[in-house]
Amino acid sequence: MAALNLDDWERGLALFKANKLKSSQFVFMGRPSTDLRGDLLSKKRIGVSVGKLHKIMSDHPEVNYGLLDGLKEGVNSPKYVLQSATEEDSIVVIPIILEDGRVFVVPIRKNFVTSTGETINMITSIYLKEDPNWLSRERDNKRIIFERE
Repeated sequence: MAALNLDDWERGLALFKANKLKSSQFVFMGRPSTDLRGDLLSKKRIGVSVGKLHKIMSDHPEVNYGLLDGLKEGVNSPKYVLQSATEEDSIVVIPIILEDGRVFVVPIRKNFVTSTGETINMITSIYLKEDPNWLSRERDNKRIIFERE
């Protein structure tokens, strides 16, 4: 099976949930929204490998199918975007802030080249920052590069 079509996040997740995709395949959520284009991400598709999704869900039980279902909208309309503290070629998208201040983070590596030679913006993880003060420390460290008003 080839890569899924540009805007097939929902179909890709359905196939992922049914365990009908190979771990080397990617599920794509389309090209970045205008909020994320330019200096933040290239116009290349945003995607994640099926193998990575399995690992994320195994390592981070707070990441469930319900969260994944809404992730495309959250990533394309983020609350915040930060420069990664550890990876120069990555940003950290914050699509969800919980009432207690904890945040879900989605690191995205810019211009990642897949094994098929396609350049994409690759989701490298999805997880919950347990510390409710993390975002305010990141603000103090001036890592926020986009904030939704």
